Amino acid sequence: MLTKVLGGEEFRHLAFVREYPLLMLPKDFSGFTQAERQFMEHNARLDFLVYDKIDKHPVAAIEVDGSAHGTDVQKRRDGLKNAILEKLGLPLKRFATRNSGECQVIFRRFCS
Repeated sequence: MLTKVLGGEEFRHLAFVREYPLLMLPKDFSGFTQAERQFMEHNARLDFLVYDKIDKHPVAAIEVDGSAHGTDVQKRRDGLKNAILEKLGLPLKRFATRNSGECQVIFRRFCS
């Protein structure tokens, strides 16, 4: 879906990578809590990172939440990830994997 959408004229300047390590996003770690730093250091990743092809600047993060996202452990991990991305000023969009119409929600006019 992302490949199709980002191939459109309006989004040609954007690309994405899968499984992007959170640890590679911050330039300065001083604004993060110890729990947030430890979370990043233990291989925490974004499902998708959308970035500008020209300057390689991150534009948005996309997380695809499966059925495990109802557990207390996963809620804690999601909370840490949310807080980290908020501190970085990187928009995050979460989608459930239960046929929730992700394409229509993100890119209404590109999906049929």
